[in-house]
This record gives sequence, structure tokens and C-alpha cells, in this order.
Amino acid sequence: MGTKSDGLWKMEFGQLGATLKVLQDRGVTLAHMERLRSDSAYADRVAASFVDMRSALVSAGMILGDASVQMESWIKFYRDRYSIKLNDVASIAIPEHQQGFDRLIVVAEGLT
Repeated sequence: MGTKSDGLWKMEFGQLGATLKVLQDRGVTLAHMERLRSDSAYADRVAASFVDMRSALVSAGMILGDASVQMESWIKFYRDRYSIKLNDVASIAIPEHQQGFDRLIVVAEGLT
């Protein structure tokens, strides 16, 4: 483990405040920060979204409505969480993007 002079501990107070403001402006609340401190699984997911480009791409796909990126996310989700391999995803008809409908929802057969 590093010392307090390593990594994030080098951040100046003003930089930390500015970072917290950016998060707050995007909807992060004190409850989110508390959960980050108290729920290690949640903290792992948040940290992964910061450092793992794949997570960043999936998040971007969710925001931008990129169905192919979102489909990859669902394939990984079902594989990792339930050991389910989604078969023949190429045959799934995905409609054109419509404003306000930005998230692709994929429900594996037998889970409804």
C-alpha cells in the first residue's frame, strides 16, 4: 500500500473541491458518496468505470444509445453473472434509435 503522498493524496484541496462539484453537478449525492465508502462491491464498480476503458465504452454506449456497445455489455453481463451464453444475438432486431429511448434492454429467454 502506498503512502499518503502517493496518487490521489497529491491532489490539492481546491482540486478535490472542483472534482466534487463536477460529480455533484452530474447528480452524485452525499448518499452516493456514503455508499462508495460503505459498500465495497459498489466501490469496485465505480473504480472500474474510472480505470477500465471497456466500462467507459459501455457507459458511453448507454448514454449515446450505441446499441452494439450496449449489446456487448448485455452479453458480458449474462455470461459473468448467470453463466448464460446469449445465442444468435445477430438475429435480434434492434430498432433505430429514437430520442428518449437510449437504453437497450435484453432479457435472456427463460428469465422473465
